[in-house]
Amino acid sequence: MPRFEAIVAFSDVDLQDYDTLEALAEHLPSASWQQRDEESIIVAALEAPTATIAVEEVVRLVRAHFHAATAPRVLDDLMSTADIAALAGVHRETVRLWATGKRRAKDFPRPISVVRPDMKVWAASDVYAWLRSRGIPCPSATPLTMAQVVDANRQLECAALTHLVKKTQEWRPAPQYAEFTTVKLDFQTAETTKARTKRAVFAVR
Repeated sequence: MPRFEAIVAFSDVDLQDYDTLEALAEHLPSASWQQRDEESIIVAALEAPTATIAVEEVVRLVRAHFHAATAPRVLDDLMSTADIAALAGVHRETVRLWATGKRRAKDFPRPISVVRPDMKVWAASDVYAWLRSRGIPCPSATPLTMAQVVDANRQLECAALTHLVKKTQEWRPAPQYAEFTTVKLDFQTAETTKARTKRAVFAVR
């Protein structure tokens, strides 16, 4: 079974609760935490049939211990020149030569962003795949691809919507839209100290 490494950000996680962190460490022994602005970031690796299932399991385990954890979202795993050099065990200049197509590395992944003229970042999944194709050892856990990150975030959004659904009601659409089934969803969202009901209408084939 593949082993995935996911980076998930949460709100309302108290990283000063050491007892809870220790309990979570028993279920995700390879995980690490960091604070970034108002979010708590967990980097966790675990085995799962798919990347989305791996993310869902990380979220489930975190919420099982940090009951107040909210708004989970999956982050892209990006690497700088220094990160790649440290991973591959080479000098930064070697990575720069790889990135420019030298040192017989014309197939080196393209950076996904240029932060500034002297700093580029790559998708970790692309870098891992390239290093492994060259026989350079990498950690067993594979970073999520950017497409997998998008899919996982969509799944988390769908799960959040499902939990917020208050009731559903179906009715027949107008004759000219007979090929559609229209579903009305009423759901509640917390807004400061009160709950506000919103309404969403979806037309699905």
